[in-house]
Amino acid sequence: MRIRNKERLFRFLFWIWLSIIIIISSIPGLSTPKINIIKFEFRLDYVFHFFIYLIFSIIFFLWKINGKKQRKFNLLSIMIILSVILAVFDEFHQMLIPGRTFNPVDLIFNCAGLFTGFIFSIILFRKKNALRSFYK
Repeated sequence: MRIRNKERLFRFLFWIWLSIIIIISSIPGLSTPKINIIKFEFRLDYVFHFFIYLIFSIIFFLWKINGKKQRKFNLLSIMIILSVILAVFDEFHQMLIPGRTFNPVDLIFNCAGLFTGFIFSIILFRKKNALRSFYK
């Protein structure tokens, strides 16, 4: 697939995924599933927050970094800052939704997912480039 087509695909996936995040965050009174593990109650929504933002950061990375010749570190820094702003906004936005509240632990899992996704993407991107230069 050509770089331009990949960029369009990842841009489309980015906006779809962002829309999904906003829609899910806007559902009033969404219940929180919980599981009990040896006298410890764990909220499954923390896992959902982590993976939703992990996938978001990977898609964002693939859209903006793939095939770019500009300074990748500066672009990555801006992407991380914008993603954290989105995660913070998402949690504050929930205070406006009936039956929803701001939860700092959700925000921690949002950011953990973001950083894990960006680190994972960077590692894969470097391995891909190393393999590409090895086989040239």
